[in-house]
Amino acid sequence: MSDDRPRWQAFPKPLRDIFDGLWKEVASLHANWDLYFDLYCDLENIKMLNASVPAVFKLIEENLQASMTVSFGRLTDPSCTGKTRDNLSLARLVESLPDHCDKKFCRAAEQRLAAVKDKCTPITTHRNRRVAHNDLATAINYHENPLPGIGQSRISEALAMIANLMNMIQLHFENGETAYSHGIQRGTGKDLVFLLEQAMEFDRVKRDAELAKYGIAK
Repeated sequence: MSDDRPRWQAFPKPLRDIFDGLWKEVASLHANWDLYFDLYCDLENIKMLNASVPAVFKLIEENLQASMTVSFGRLTDPSCTGKTRDNLSLARLVESLPDHCDKKFCRAAEQRLAAVKDKCTPITTHRNRRVAHNDLATAINYHENPLPGIGQSRISEALAMIANLMNMIQLHFENGETAYSHGIQRGTGKDLVFLLEQAMEFDRVKRDAELAKYGIAK
């Protein structure tokens, strides 16, 4: 039986919807990274993907990269854009805490947010120049300040820092945390890799049997 009770009932009502929206964004970002890591962060996997349907997996890779870049950007956006548009972002959540938390807790949350934004700066730069906007100089591969390199370790560290900030706030109100990096899914990138390996092996055995049937050397 499913539990249909609303989540985050211990949160003050002004924070509840903000936290829930961010919780979904952070959970989705972790799921995308898990899939990306399973498929593209192992050299042997990449060789197999390139030997199967490379165009398809290239499109999946590019779309996962774009989706994650945009998600990092949304999470680290300021609480407002201009004078009229409010953003659902970590800054919006942290800036909403003072009415409900003591000064010490709010300062700690602000410090964690500042560290997250600093860690994500190369990613948001990429978002601003390449994904959300098509910066001309970047598009034609020349810029006096080229796009910064974004390695696996930076992504993993940024995700952990975002999760820690979210869990700090969740723990304060709900006395619980979310294991963002251990989401439960029906099928993972590892499962897809395994099935693809099985299919390619089956195809190899079938091809070898056909060659042997007609006495053709491999």
